[in-house]
Amino acid sequence: MNIYTPRNIEEVQYSLPAQMALSVLGKGNGFTAHKAILDGEIDLGPGSEVRDMLEKVKIEISPELDASYPYFVADVTVHFKDGTSQHIFEEQSKGSPKKPFTPEEHMTKLDDLTVAFIGKAQADRLWAMVEEMKPDRPASEVTALLLAGA
Repeated sequence: MNIYTPRNIEEVQYSLPAQMALSVLGKGNGFTAHKAILDGEIDLGPGSEVRDMLEKVKIEISPELDASYPYFVADVTVHFKDGTSQHIFEEQSKGSPKKPFTPEEHMTKLDDLTVAFIGKAQADRLWAMVEEMKPDRPASEVTALLLAGA
């Protein structure tokens, strides 16, 4: 796999340059953006705005950072056309156990994964059922809500 030329949705998900380009361009980098790529609504082909931005991302591996921070560290410097730059260091990625999502961020993530397929009302019922965590609930009750129109 070449992270600068992802060929399928799985490669897009694990391509840091692609994720950064999608985010910088305001297209998002969650499931909705990935589905838009699959549906042909976001172009990753040569000459597209996403590909042009993706090719501007330079990644440098730092063995020192890897040794000091074994969990998803990010040390990012963005250089702007006007000559200025901005540096950001994140020791933990958002959504990790040490830096968890807020309940609102978590619901946004869950909605991103479900609403386009089963609708908001059904997704809300699904997540409420999951949240109850009844160990004696038949799995079929939960999986029934995975089908549109249930």
